[in-house]
Parts: sequence; C-alpha cells; structure tokens
Amino acid sequence: GSTGIGTACDECEGKLIDWSVVPPSLDPAGGELGAERAQRKRQQIEALLEAVVPVVDWIANKTEDGDEIDTGPDAGPDAAAKRRDCSLSPVHVVDFGAGSGHAGLLLAWLRPEVCFVSLLERKAYSCDTARRRAEEAGLSNARVRCEALHEFATGGDDEDRNGGGGFGSGVDFDLGISLHSCGLLTDGALELCMVRRAAFVLCPCCYGRVNEDVAGSGRAILPRSRVFSRMERRAFAGVASAADFSVPASDVDFVRKRNFRIAKRCMRVVDADRTSFAAEHGYAVRITSLFPLNCTPKNNLIVGWSDPERRLVGPQPHAGGGDGVGASGAGALELSGMSAASSALLATAEETKVHEVTDYDTKRTV
Repeated sequence: GSTGIGTACDECEGKLIDWSVVPPSLDPAGGELGAERAQRKRQQIEALLEAVVPVVDWIANKTEDGDEIDTGPDAGPDAAAKRRDCSLSPVHVVDFGAGSGHAGLLLAWLRPEVCFVSLLERKAYSCDTARRRAEEAGLSNARVRCEALHEFATGGDDEDRNGGGGFGSGVDFDLGISLHSCGLLTDGALELCMVRRAAFVLCPCCYGRVNEDVAGSGRAILPRSRVFSRMERRAFAGVASAADFSVPASDVDFVRKRNFRIAKRCMRVVDADRTSFAAEHGYAVRITSLFPLNCTPKNNLIVGWSDPERRLVGPQPHAGGGDGVGASGAGALELSGMSAASSALLATAEETKVHEVTDYDTKRTV
C-alpha cells in the first residue's frame, strides 16, 4: 500500500522516481496503455518532473527573510512544520492540458507537504479519469478543474480569485507545467504564467498548429518576440510546420535520422521565440530537452521564472548532457546567451526553410 508520501529512487541510478512504490493508479503501466507505450510515457513523465521538481523545491524553499527550508525527498516530517512556522502557503502548480493527470498527480504525490496541484483539462472523460486516479491514490493536494484555459484565466472560485476581470483575474498560482500542450495552448499557458509572474516548465507539441488563425483575427499569434519579428510570418510558419516531425510507434532510433535533427532545430526556433518573448518581459529562461530524447519526438522543454532585475540564482536542473542537436550543439540555451542564441536560430530558420522534412504519418513533404 502507498504511504501517500513521494519518494526518490535510491537504487535506480539517481532517477527521481522509484516506480516500484508509486501507487498503481498513478503509474501509466497500470492503465490501458500497452507495455511499450507505457514505458515511453513513464520516461516522458519522469523527464518532465526532473525539470519541474527542482523549480517546486526552489519556490517552496524561499521564505520572506531569505532562509532556506529543505523540502526534498529526505526532508522528513519536519518540512511541513517549518513551512507552517514561516506562514508559507503550498506552492500552487497548474498542470495545463493535464489529460488524465499523469504528470500533475504524480507531482502531487512526490511533494505532498509543499505543493498543491490544479489539473486543468476541458475534456470531461479525462477529468473523470483524473479524479478517480487521485481518489484511488489518496491525494488531498490535487484538484481537477474541468474548464478551458480562458475560463480558468478569468474565473475561479471566491477563495482563489485574483479579482477584477479579463486575463489578469482568475486564479493565482506559482508554477505552470505541461506535457505535450498542443499548439497555441502552450502560448496561452505561457502568457498566463507571465501575467501571474509565475514560473513555467512547458513541453510543447503540435508546433504546426501555432499557425492557426486566432479568434478570426486573420493572423497567427507567433512570432511574438522582438528578435524574431524580423522574420517573415510565412517563413516562420514554414519552420513551425517543419517542426512537426512524427515517427511510427515502433521507431526508437528516430533521433539518429536527419529529418529529426532538422525538426529539432525547427522546434528550437519556435521555442526560442517563446522564451525570447518571456525574457523581454523580465524572465530568466532556459530551453532544454526531455531525456532520453527518444521517449518522444516532441522533446523540447521551455523553462522560465520571473527575474526582472536579473539577480536570482534560479532552480538548478538535474544533471544531464547536451542533446547535440540544439543551436551550436548546446543541450540548453541559457538566459545569458539568449539574444545571441535567438539570432543564431533565426539564421538557422532561414536556412531550414529550404530543406525537405517528411511527415511519416501522412507521407507528405513540407
């Protein structure tokens, strides 16, 4: 049986999660997924949470007088008491496009004393599944919100409203996360995090859908940053479409293929625009990847936290090598080099648009 307290894995090469003690309802291998797909889902969730948990702990550890509180897996029962003594509220995490709660619920289980997770999902079936899974796991620090992003951004219950109206009202939170947030959902989540001055760890998906018309405006929302505004929208749209590389489920060696390497660079272009936009509004930012890279073709991660005065030592990522396919071969693009990196990616985008990238699902060339 589960104790309801998350645990780090002590015997699995330093990984964050020991799946042997995870409640069955929170393990994708215990659900409807086949064995291979469940293994990849495990890898995706673990890779995302490897980036998310340090941010949660970094936020949770900060007190008003600058003291540090150990909230990690070895903190013990005193962590909650120390937080209460400092009058600290739980870190409020919003899982955008949460689906059935694979990532958000596991995060709630891993950090029960220091975080509260809101799972935002508009599909009723997925919400019902997530609620059932949370109940079976005995989680008291997670809530499923069956609503769209704009409803969450402008609504909320009386106890968690930010007041006012529009995108600046609604629910306050400290960190936004997503695993494969489709198309413009990533950009909506990013903007809402920026409005709230919340940190973010987002894994985008469906890059080509960022080209879709926005509310009948006749234009796409990207690019948004100053550095990428120099790029023609048509050229940017072509790069975004080329980022939508997909592979057969049985292909685990796609990372070695030229088409994937081109698509990876295209993903970096789109995400460099996103992170540059955040950096222009007072955020420290990072672009990195889910590891292992072959857990999913959509393996980019964008990470950021509000730091308008450029003074904070931000959350430190778990150790991991470069993926070898980023700008200048870098595994992560840091804030200090973001302007130069964005310019380099802009040049890469201009070169990439003449390449052919095959979409293996439709056999079409873009």
